[in-house]
Amino acid sequence: MRRMPAVRRSSPRKAPLALVLGTAVGGLVVVALAVVLGLSLWVAARNTTELLTEKGALILRLVTERILDHLAPTEALAEFVGGGLERGELSLDDPEALGEALRYTLAAAPQIQSSVVISPEGWMLSAFRSGDGRIAVTSGTWKEEAHIRRAVVELVRRGDPRPSWGPPLYLEDVGSTIVNFARPVYRDGGFLGAVVATIRVDRLGEFLARLGAELNGRVFVLYDRDRVLAYPEMELGELDLSPQRPLPGLAEIGDPVLAAIWSEGFEERGIRGDLSGHWNRSRGRGVFYYLYSELAEDREIPWLVGVYFRASEVADQLRRLRLAVVLAVVAVLASLVAAIALARRMARPIVRFADAAVRVADLDLDGVPPLPRSSVRELDQAASAFNGMVAALRSFARYVPRELVRRLLRTGEGQRPESRELTIMFTDLAGFTALSETLDTSEVARMVERHFDMLGRCIEAEGGTVDKFMGDGVMAFWGAPGRVADHAERAVRAARAIAAEHLATRDDPDFLPLRIGIHTGEVIVGEIATRARTSYTVLGDPVNTASRLQELVRELCPGAPAGIVLSEATVAALSAAPDLCDLGCHRVRGRQSELHLYRLDVG
Repeated sequence: MRRMPAVRRSSPRKAPLALVLGTAVGGLVVVALAVVLGLSLWVAARNTTELLTEKGALILRLVTERILDHLAPTEALAEFVGGGLERGELSLDDPEALGEALRYTLAAAPQIQSSVVISPEGWMLSAFRSGDGRIAVTSGTWKEEAHIRRAVVELVRRGDPRPSWGPPLYLEDVGSTIVNFARPVYRDGGFLGAVVATIRVDRLGEFLARLGAELNGRVFVLYDRDRVLAYPEMELGELDLSPQRPLPGLAEIGDPVLAAIWSEGFEERGIRGDLSGHWNRSRGRGVFYYLYSELAEDREIPWLVGVYFRASEVADQLRRLRLAVVLAVVAVLASLVAAIALARRMARPIVRFADAAVRVADLDLDGVPPLPRSSVRELDQAASAFNGMVAALRSFARYVPRELVRRLLRTGEGQRPESRELTIMFTDLAGFTALSETLDTSEVARMVERHFDMLGRCIEAEGGTVDKFMGDGVMAFWGAPGRVADHAERAVRAARAIAAEHLATRDDPDFLPLRIGIHTGEVIVGEIATRARTSYTVLGDPVNTASRLQELVRELCPGAPAGIVLSEATVAALSAAPDLCDLGCHRVRGRQSELHLYRLDVG
């Protein structure tokens, strides 16, 4: 069985965690004390504008990153579907699969209003979010949609394969303005179509409102500096918007502070430092600071992301900073006293956790000791969660092939269905049904558990995968999930081991003859998924053939306490012929042609 790469163990010359934590925490506390005291003197000497610069740069960066993060799913959707079309993973000739891809990507990003796949011939497939949140997929022609027609004409005119944000469009049927991200699709140098994802500007405004509440400021996005693309309280229904005029001007949204952003002389009221912004004095309202950053990449007309807030908030920040310096000094001194003791105490559960994690990485789940509880809440929660995870993995590993569990732990991904040559085994106990009628339920359960335990040990010892237990038999295969060249030899060795252990119980009063069929062939192996569940299994005619060979043991090995029948394909895959008896050609149920079969002698 293929194993994960060994986890590298720490060298004994490495410093212990307690020493590292004690030195690091203590040293950082001392350094932090000096830095805090030094910074307090430096900050006290700075004026309000310089303090604003520091705070403003952080706020502006945060606002810009949060807005880009909010827009990122739109770009990702277009790239996912557009890239799939370019690579041939999706096709315009398969609207059902294409619609599912659009529905899936739209469901994962609630901020996206719609996504559309457009062909140059006039056909389009669109997924859109209705008012109740449901996602519908429809097809039609885009030539009847003026805004889409203009967008397609512009894409063709540009002839640029790079994706980009298009101009705002007002949709009369929706009563809202949208911005779209278009991803042209080219294949072999020809224009195949485009994928367009849209966001409603009023929904973007709702996001800005939540963001502004976090920052205690008013966040906005301007388009070409004089039109408002998104604003927290912009009611589109109250504005005179149209396809020719999709965005309102600064003075129309009812915010006199934002309307005065470019008032005369603003260039001379810039904020010191590298920060992009300026200040204005609003009559009767005080002084306001405006911070803004231009988003020009992938946009023909740049977007201006900005935030404004009252200057009085800076003075409040300065007073809070002074208080924080005093409290920080007290806290640092107290922390310095407790640093070493705390580091030593924290190191113990972390070391235990690291050792247990290494065992989990090796999938040595039975060797993972339960982590003890801790008086530290986070460590206690981590220990409890880790113990629960290990218990769940133990159960998981009993239901799923162990090699597949290793793959999931290592990569986070299962195995997609693929064609591969495997060797498949079916086993069965002859007369089990009749015997079970004479035993009570607990005796039958114990008998089956012993038998299945023996089968599982012998199969897994040779790197096999138990697909399923069926009544009193098992289906197993070799060659997946991990690829092995000698899958047929492993299956034959496992069959010998199973027969040997089974024959060792021949004197038991409940002993039953064992039948084993083995066949090698090309099958489909991987995760077969439905909406309700996913199963790792193999499919194909070789699976049915192996099952039929197990049934033929009854007539080909009459009276044998452990009969094993191999197909010619399995024998041909062996590097050395074992003790075989040529049974000749036989017709197998479900197949038109006969199969050349062999009996494996096990004594």
